[in-house]
Amino acid sequence: MRPHGSPKALERRRIRAIAMIEKGMLPVEVARVIGVDRRSVRRWKSLFRAKGIQALKAKAVPGRLRA
Repeated sequence: MRPHGSPKALERRRIRAIAMIEKGMLPVEVARVIGVDRRSVRRWKSLFRAKGIQALKAKAVPGRLRA
């Protein structure tokens, strides 16, 4: 299920989560504060560690444009 919010809003949420982790919070704490599953936070952390901030950026959605 796709989370609610614009791609930019979801990107900001991922970057905020990483900032919290960088400050020393545990993924489970970050998940509780942001309101997501702890597995999402761990996945974002892993992506960030492997590929940097670019991995958390919003990506263009393929397909037809909405009317």
